[in-house]
Amino acid sequence: MVKEHLAPTQTPIARVQVTGLMVPASVVESQIARRCPVRDQWKWEAIQHGSDAYLVSFPSFEDLDRVDGIQMNVPSANA
Repeated sequence: MVKEHLAPTQTPIARVQVTGLMVPASVVESQIARRCPVRDQWKWEAIQHGSDAYLVSFPSFEDLDRVDGIQMNVPSANA
């Protein structure tokens, strides 16, 4: 018996580290979406993970590879 809501996710999850001032989740989501254009139906969601990081689910490993290891400056924030 399989319960769909308990099935493991097939999408990779990345930890996004924030240095400097902490920014809201919406800023992290929009910055990643700008650099990783994906399907229209994908909803970017950053979930706070500790005091200086977010967890972000990506639609595929290819999309995660596109932004893996890069540093992003956030406009109008010291982060």
